[in-house]
Amino acid sequence: MTMRYAAIVLSLLLGLSIAVPGLSQDDDDEKKKHFLYQWTDDKGVVHITDHLGKVPEKHRSKAKQLETTGPVEEDTAQAVTPFYPPAPEPVVDQEARKEEWQSRIAEWKGRLADAEERHDRLQKERDGLFAAWGSSALAPIAVRQRAGEIDRELERARKEIDEAKRMLTEVIPEEARKAGVPPGWLRE
Repeated sequence: MTMRYAAIVLSLLLGLSIAVPGLSQDDDDEKKKHFLYQWTDDKGVVHITDHLGKVPEKHRSKAKQLETTGPVEEDTAQAVTPFYPPAPEPVVDQEARKEEWQSRIAEWKGRLADAEERHDRLQKERDGLFAAWGSSALAPIAVRQRAGEIDRELERARKEIDEAKRMLTEVIPEEARKAGVPPGWLRE
């Protein structure tokens, strides 16, 4: 912030007229000059006072003199609290959150892989049952019963595959979006 801008803002805040270099001034304004003193304490708080004697001695050398054109009333000292942006989440917490989301993705990818592998194995077994007989109608009852069991297991495997795909492509990404999780965390 330039000194000129700071002086204008300060004058608006304090309801004072401030002479700013570069603006036209009359000789009368020169006679009416008064000063405010701005200094910053050890905690970063900016203070403004009407007398240099009110600035603590250790901060006087760094106090800025602000020029005004009107009289300064007694006890016009002001304290302006500086703006501190919110601290970012600690890296440890971010890493823990990232690991949590990535472990959810890994778990569902593992479930999907297991269900797909089981589905493939069952499908091969079913195909092999009827290969020797040419058709299911010619197969013995025990073979047809086993084929029925395999069909039920295949259906369960298909449902598990569908559920895992839905979790990976819809549910977890939507929950992550609502939780403010960066999309990259789910792809790593």
